[in-house]
Amino acid sequence: MKLRAIGFKDDIPTEYRPDPKFFKPIPVPTHEDDWLAQYAPDKQNFLSWKKFASRRRFLSSSNRKLYLQPLGKFASDSAPSLSALQEYCAAFYDPFPVELLNHLEISEDHNGTFYLQTDPSTNLPLTSRHCHKYYTEEASESHRQFRVDKILQYLDSCVPEDALCLVAITMEDLYDGNSDAFTVGMAWGGNRVAVFSFARYNPHFSDLYLRQSRDHQKDIRYTKEDQKLLLLRSCKVMVHEIGHILCIEHCSFWSCIMNGSGHLEEDYRQSIHLCPVDLRKVTTLTETPVEKLYAKLLAFYHKYECHEEANWIEERLLSIRIQKEEDSLVILSSRPKRRRLSEQH
Repeated sequence: MKLRAIGFKDDIPTEYRPDPKFFKPIPVPTHEDDWLAQYAPDKQNFLSWKKFASRRRFLSSSNRKLYLQPLGKFASDSAPSLSALQEYCAAFYDPFPVELLNHLEISEDHNGTFYLQTDPSTNLPLTSRHCHKYYTEEASESHRQFRVDKILQYLDSCVPEDALCLVAITMEDLYDGNSDAFTVGMAWGGNRVAVFSFARYNPHFSDLYLRQSRDHQKDIRYTKEDQKLLLLRSCKVMVHEIGHILCIEHCSFWSCIMNGSGHLEEDYRQSIHLCPVDLRKVTTLTETPVEKLYAKLLAFYHKYECHEEANWIEERLLSIRIQKEEDSLVILSSRPKRRRLSEQH
């Protein structure tokens, strides 16, 4: 079942083979809120994705640019680097160009209404609320959240003609409906737009958002490891959600960046790497060889000192190279040897 999901009729090419050293089974659910404890697993294999994606007109050669639209503030210490997010997205979906748009600020009037400043003369009212008390038991006053619907409607109204997608990113906490405690993000795949928040990927989220004392917030110190963890978590959710816009559903074959998650703790521990099935989907869409994709990601991980992720890529590339050499030797040894001229008479 898993091998067929990769979509090859005959032998699986080396770079897509599911080496168990690198591709682990999805963990068995241990909590009632885990993804597979709540939902039936998606069964989108490569061929079903290809058939579905072929019907989406925006997945054409004329729509090849990814747009990232920052909303609100991105503080230098408590938010991921926007340029690093752009770099990761460009590496993951190489060779699609990734354009980082100018910030859209969020402002508040004297009545407590929040606005998205879409241009110097236009303000878009946002629906906001205070976070559910369940998540703010230790706070005297809960933090604000913004509903995603108005943001998605705005994005849908201004998608560039050459866009593969237009994605809004923010450090503001988001929600979808009144029954939601929060939402990390939402994509309107058929409309090529999405919005998602990195707020809850901040290692100091509880201190920064839930405890409202300004004096307490001033005591927060971000280590290099904190900032790296926030960057990797943000990169992971960003390319995951863009994958949904590109018609890639949640993965249920191996541990994978496209796995679904039922809660943040499950999300945190999931893989940042593509499994063989989704690796083939992405490289088919981008027309990028697997080894080139890995080389791009490796350069990013080295630049930002993500040692564990870099080691995984390096070992994977080495494994592919060795396996290809072994396959070549097998092919050579299986060919019939030519007899010498003297032996033929």
